[in-house]
Amino acid sequence: MRIEHDHTSRSADDGHRNARGDAYCDCLNHRQPDETFTRTVISSTGIGETRSSAIHGKEEKPDYEARMARALHRGIVSKRPWGRFTTYVVNGNGLTVKVIVVNPGQRLSLQYHSRRSERWVCLEGEAIVQINGRKRVLRPFQEAIVPVGARHRLGAGALGAKVLEIAEGLFSEGDIVRLEDDYHRV
Repeated sequence: MRIEHDHTSRSADDGHRNARGDAYCDCLNHRQPDETFTRTVISSTGIGETRSSAIHGKEEKPDYEARMARALHRGIVSKRPWGRFTTYVVNGNGLTVKVIVVNPGQRLSLQYHSRRSERWVCLEGEAIVQINGRKRVLRPFQEAIVPVGARHRLGAGALGAKVLEIAEGLFSEGDIVRLEDDYHRV
């Protein structure tokens, strides 16, 4: 995986995408003595970070591969009967970020949430997405939006699936309302 530095800036009309179409999230990093923010860039070439000083207006060039390894190491892994997920951010600036790995042929519960929406981006394999009764297949770098209250399910094809999930709103495992479940958790 190649890590690239994002030299473009966010404008009012491009949301959380830069000129190349890379998604990013700005997160205030309170552990730094000078107020800095970290921009995580997720693109077809990999995931990287840049740090900018809010006080001095300068940008530092960190060792991207070492920072990426530390970020991936910090994630919290949770195993489930259908696979696993790694949580990297929980309710940070209203966002929760996870990477979900669904084993081949498996699927999550049919469920809904009343306090959050979700954006799924397929990173590897084939993700089978069901939202309000409509099914479709996502291949790498294709995405789907799950609105608040939508009945949804994520599954995997024969090769399995790795999916980036960005949840917007208040994230809580208690906000999962299961309607159907292959593992008898309803």
